Amino acid sequence: MEITAKEANQRITDTIAAAFSTFEQAEAEVQYRDDECDDLKHLMEFLPDDHPQRVGLSERITENRRKRRVAKETIEQYEQFIDVLRRHKNFTKELAQALQTINVTLGKQAKRYYRMRVLKEYGESLNYRVSNNTASAAPAVRRERRVRCGISL
Repeated sequence: MEITAKEANQRITDTIAAAFSTFEQAEAEVQYRDDECDDLKHLMEFLPDDHPQRVGLSERITENRRKRRVAKETIEQYEQFIDVLRRHKNFTKELAQALQTINVTLGKQAKRYYRMRVLKEYGESLNYRVSNNTASAAPAVRRERRVRCGISL
């Protein structure tokens, strides 16, 4: 599988952005589940034993704790990766700069123009018309020594 530099850079950037997003969502989920668990415990504490809302309360607490555990496991998985990215804050900036450089290079390469050059001795066999704009057709250039303020350069 062949991948271009631009695609590789974009995939890395997208992966980093997705990792940060997932980590932040997991942290928010843990906070939400902690708050909900506290609310459910308070509800259980203050409701009378024979209250109808108390029936499904233990299942709700159990489900809430399971979802909290999943979010905490996600945080544990991403924590080391996010710590590395936070220690190397310039990494994402350097990736963005590299992407800009890649785009400039691709622009230059797209504007590049190649033209066929054929030696005169092979031109006849290839039916190639020799142009008068070649260096051999130009008149001889006279080059003299330059003198500046009486000093030979």
